Amino acid sequence: MGRPATGQGTNRYIPAKLLPTVNALLGGHSIGGIFAIKNTWNHQIYIASTIDITTVWQQHQSWLKQGQHPDPDLQRVWNIAGAEVFTFVVLDIVEDPKNLSDRELAWIESCAKLKRSKNER
Repeated sequence: MGRPATGQGTNRYIPAKLLPTVNALLGGHSIGGIFAIKNTWNHQIYIASTIDITTVWQQHQSWLKQGQHPDPDLQRVWNIAGAEVFTFVVLDIVEDPKNLSDRELAWIESCAKLKRSKNER
């Protein structure tokens, strides 16, 4: 996946399993960023931003397990293929929340060029 030009973010890839460690190092303080939920079933990537990267994956998993994810396509793949086809990746740490929307859009556009992003803008 090509990365958008670095603006206010710092392009650090963090696997979901390390998020509790990152949270502990931050002393429980939240960090903002851009994340992707990727699946190997249809190779689509859901990209979004958050002001709290350390808890957003748990929230999305909760919605998916309850059948209540706001993205019906993502929910459909979860229902058909199961949790094992999904991975969560932090694409970009964004220190200033004012920059989240611009960075999210840059990532969506970058992935759309690869025809991988399912986000529509």
